[in-house]
Amino acid sequence: MTRFSGFARGGGNKETPIQTDILKYLNTQKDIEAFRLSNHAVAGMRNGVQFFRKDKWKMLGLADICFFCKGVGAGFIEVKSKGGTLSTDQKIFKFNCELYGVPFFMADNVSQIETEFKKRGWIK
Repeated sequence: MTRFSGFARGGGNKETPIQTDILKYLNTQKDIEAFRLSNHAVAGMRNGVQFFRKDKWKMLGLADICFFCKGVGAGFIEVKSKGGTLSTDQKIFKFNCELYGVPFFMADNVSQIETEFKKRGWIK
């Protein structure tokens, strides 16, 4: 079983509590392990001005959550707050997942993930 450092509390991101709910739910299911991916921009200073950049090894559009599911392999979940949409980079990442047969879901609540996983027979 994978070890986790714990769940974030609070934070300014509206999606963090949704991510936490999805992670808690998936990690209570048999034969599924899920974890948050970290692919955030790196803060820097140039001429006294703060900027954010991604280094060349970070993938643009990478989903928020990765999961391993016995008999399925790995998949991704992009968490959005209600009414949120995928960025161009996230749409490209989703396209690539579909191209390679990797499960990709977008959700704004845990019940959407529960429904999708049950529909596929991944959880009971």
